[in-house]
Amino acid sequence: MKKGMLYLVIAIPLAAVLMGVITLYVAFSSPNQAIDKADRPLSKTSWQEEQAP
Repeated sequence: MKKGMLYLVIAIPLAAVLMGVITLYVAFSSPNQAIDKADRPLSKTSWQEEQAP
């Protein structure tokens, strides 16, 4: 019982650090997308509008 508790006390912080490293890697590894300032801003319902082909 105590051995399992010790594993959890070690594994949970290590898992948190590992997930933080993965999150930072994903956040900073992809390049920023260019935004065209000529486009009109999106509204709350802009996803409902028909797109012209």
